[in-house]
Amino acid sequence: MVVSEVELHRRVDALARRVEYLERVVAQLPARVVVPIAPDGSEVVGTDAAVVARVLEALGVRQPGRQREILRPGKVSGEDAVLRQVVVRHLGTFGWSAARIGRAVGISERTVRRYFERVG
Repeated sequence: MVVSEVELHRRVDALARRVEYLERVVAQLPARVVVPIAPDGSEVVGTDAAVVARVLEALGVRQPGRQREILRPGKVSGEDAVLRQVVVRHLGTFGWSAARIGRAVGISERTVRRYFERVG
């Protein structure tokens, strides 16, 4: 497929705008999300769904409908994908298994493991 130079520049500009948008979204996220834990510090309080909802609320996503969009099973993109990855990262800091995180966030255990392999 041959693409004109004008079309190529248009596509590059669109990608650059998208990257700038995602960088702004990530910059607005808090560095650490604080979620209430048990008095002994061993376990996050509440059901998995409640904990995920609290993490999303701490990230500024307070509407239940919006939370469902981010956590719907399958692939998401844009801001939803960034928020989902941040939630996965924070759930990992609670010591949750990849399977438990996957069930709570609506992605496969394999996807969770791949994500952690990429970010370290």
